[in-house]
Parts: sequence; C-alpha cells; structure tokens
Amino acid sequence: GILPRARAAVGGTLYAARQVAAGTVRHVFNPGGGLHHAMRDQARGFCPFNDIAIAADLLATFGLGRVAIIDIDAHHGDGTQTILYDRDVLKISLHQYDGKYFPGTGLVEEVGWGAGYGLTVNVPLPRYIGEDAYVHAFCAIVPPAVRAFDPDVLIVNFGVDGHYDDRLSRLGLGVSTYRAIGATLHALAHEQCDGRLIVTGSGGYNPRVVASCWSVLVATLTGVLSAPDGMIDAMLNVNVSGRGEEMSALLRPLRATSAWPGPFAVLRDDPPAPDHAAVIQSSGVINTVTNHVLPIRLTRQT
Repeated sequence: GILPRARAAVGGTLYAARQVAAGTVRHVFNPGGGLHHAMRDQARGFCPFNDIAIAADLLATFGLGRVAIIDIDAHHGDGTQTILYDRDVLKISLHQYDGKYFPGTGLVEEVGWGAGYGLTVNVPLPRYIGEDAYVHAFCAIVPPAVRAFDPDVLIVNFGVDGHYDDRLSRLGLGVSTYRAIGATLHALAHEQCDGRLIVTGSGGYNPRVVASCWSVLVATLTGVLSAPDGMIDAMLNVNVSGRGEEMSALLRPLRATSAWPGPFAVLRDDPPAPDHAAVIQSSGVINTVTNHVLPIRLTRQT
C-alpha cells in the first residue's frame, strides 16, 4: 500500500541522515526518497510525506544545521520550499516552468522570508533548453551559492525526469547531463562539507532512463566511474556570462567515447538539438538569479 511505501522512503532518507551525521559513511543514495511535493499536512504529487524536509530537521539535532538542498527534478520542489521557506536552509531548484507545468510554482521571485529570506533560489527553465544551457545554468548558480552558504551537509534530489526520453517533461537532457551534475555535486560535497552527501531518487518515469542515470550516479559516488580530466574544475568555476562555445565546452569531455569505458559505453545517448529561443530565455533566468537573488544572502565574502 501507499503508507508502507511512503514510510520506507522516509525511513531510508532518515537512516541516511543518521549514518552521514555519525560519520559511518560519507555518501548515501536512497532511490526511494525525494518526495519533494508533500506539504506539512497534505500529500501531493505522488508524495505522501516530505522526507527531504524531515531529514533537514533531523540533521539539525545532530549539530548539522546548515543544510543545502539541491533539487534537479524536472518539477519544482514545492513542498520542500514551503516547509522550509522561513528556515535557515539553502534550497535551490532547477525545474521546467511555463506557468502551467506542475506544480506551477518556483518563480525566481520566490526567495523565502524570515530566517530563510534569500535562501530559496529558483531556476525556472523553459522547455527544450537542452543539455548545454541547462548545465551552464546549474554551474553558474549552484557552486557559488553553495560555497557562499558553506553547508554542513548536501542533500541532492536527483530526479531524472528531465531526460529527453521521459514523457513527463520537455527539458531535453541526456545521461551526460546527469553524470556531469552528479560528479560536480560529489566534488562540491567534498570541498564544502567533508564529503557529507545524501542523494534521493525522486522523479523519473522511463525505467530504462532511470536505470541509466542512477547507474552513472552510483558509479560516480563509489569511484567506479571518474570524470574526464578538467571537467569538474571547469564546472565548478564557470564563467557566468559564458555563451555559445563556452556552454558547449562543459559537456564536451563526455561526448568522447573514451569517457564511457567498459559497460558504461551503452549508456551514452544523443539528445535532440535545443530550441534556440529557450537557450536565450535561460540566459535571462541565469542573469536574474545571479544579479538579483544570490546577492541577497549568497555572495561569497572575499
């Protein structure tokens, strides 16, 4: 039934939080977690309980109160945002948005209030943005925001429904997108919070795609699959105003067959070309977030 399944999902994420807090492990992946639509008192969007928000509360009891949540599911994490909107918890969501796409929230203007003012960072992206512009948006916003916040723990909601072969979104991403983002967040966790990283599965509605994307994630977290030389450094230190050639350069190392050794070779795919208007629109979103949202609370002091 729904309740046992939901309890298992939440329990898995809380177990992950306990293990990471105790220092037993550095990274935990709970593929059943990521129920980011659930509100405090309402089930929503296939999500009965919000394991991410509950885990943030639990981590605080272990002295790990500075939690950064990165949500790359194609749908905005409305429940996580609402529950933690006035809390000193960093929440970054990259999601598809057109005013009608579920759940219909996640505007740039939603920035938090009270103790959480400036710590809600929404990156609403258009349909058919494609890999290069999406990764550029991620790199331009996530690393500088996380570095400025200086978290104790990173929670990543690793929904893969933005893949081009998932019928519930139209972002047009490929397995390379998720491999690059997984590797970058893994490196960022080691750089900023002694490797403390909790990953939840969240959305994904094409079993083949989910298996492919989560396989490269687990292989990355366990050290089985390494990123090509220089790729992570480039993604962690991107030029925010980059255009065209610089955007495409971020994922270029993963387009070489040599970057996919042995059994991983079959996971390479070929996303469709992006929509040019969507790429231009995404640049406007990046500029708004970096120039008007991050400066509220997330400008790193030098």
